[in-house]
Amino acid sequence: GINLSPDAARVVVVRVNPQVTSNATLWLLDLASGASSRFASTAGAEAPVWSQDGSRIVFSSGVSGFETAMMQKPTGGNGEEEQLFRPSAEDRMAPTSWSRDGRHILFVIVNPKTSSDLWVLSLDGTPKPAPFLRSDAAESQAQFSPDPQGPPRWVAYTSNDSGRDEVQLRTFPDAANRLVVSNGGGHSPRW
Repeated sequence: GINLSPDAARVVVVRVNPQVTSNATLWLLDLASGASSRFASTAGAEAPVWSQDGSRIVFSSGVSGFETAMMQKPTGGNGEEEQLFRPSAEDRMAPTSWSRDGRHILFVIVNPKTSSDLWVLSLDGTPKPAPFLRSDAAESQAQFSPDPQGPPRWVAYTSNDSGRDEVQLRTFPDAANRLVVSNGGGHSPRW
């Protein structure tokens, strides 16, 4: 996959070796010069998401077997990768959106028993994960609304609670109010 930086000057690219798909790595590409450099040092790095100011990227990183961890790394210089969150051993996770105010990261946890659910990692102080939307349905592809001031007010996501994928909205942070956006099937929402 390819993810464009907020200033549209760089992209982060997931490169996968077709012979060893667990060895996905992240590369940064400067669009003006064409220069590229390996970004993530760990194998199995995927699902990159830029911070709003372009100074950091958060991503999932394979640890061993089915486990993953959420990592972040500065995009300039030689900053170190930092682990933000590691779910329980049977879970896989992937970040999907970073709020414009920089305080929250939306991510999906996939569990073999409970399908996929939406979680939020609060970055106020020590990173704290909390469930945002857990149900028997599969929720995925969550995106914060791009509210210019303060925290986001909505989350757009894909859910199969009707029997097929549809794009839905929930208020943030309470997930109380639900609006169905698509009515003939939908997925991959973007604001």
